[in-house]
Amino acid sequence: MPVMPWDVDATARPPAEGVTVTWIGHSTLLVQMDNVSILTDPVFSECCGPVRLPGVPLRYRRAACTVDQLPHIDAVIISHNHFDHLDYTSVVQLNRRFGSRLRWYVPSGLRTWMQSSGCQSVTELSWWQEETNSEGIRFACVPAQHWSKRGVWDDNKVSILLLVHFVFL
Repeated sequence: MPVMPWDVDATARPPAEGVTVTWIGHSTLLVQMDNVSILTDPVFSECCGPVRLPGVPLRYRRAACTVDQLPHIDAVIISHNHFDHLDYTSVVQLNRRFGSRLRWYVPSGLRTWMQSSGCQSVTELSWWQEETNSEGIRFACVPAQHWSKRGVWDDNKVSILLLVHFVFL
């Protein structure tokens, strides 16, 4: 699959009507609609994991852009805590760039981790909870069959409610 050069102009402003979705890489999407830009599961690092080990492969394809090339981001959705969906370095970079203006939507059990990583505006949702942002976009947390893990001994320790996906309604 060819990698297209990042088009800053194409993503600079979210549409007032309709939806555009730009795949940045692996789990990371830029969803733009109703004058709002939303990022999913941001991973901009070359390697996802607690440490970089010799022989462990890097990304097959680099992310389509860097955090600095992104347009203004209004919200970030984290689906679960696996390293390839919740990358610490990417979280820090997004916080450095957007700060308290950035709203994080996370599954139950992740608020403390997000706040310890510098996130200031975190909304934690359990299954079937909904939150409507100031622009009128509703985020709904619905069940998914998956599991959580970030360390050797923490299988499903964050919360069974971590197993979620968000729906834009």
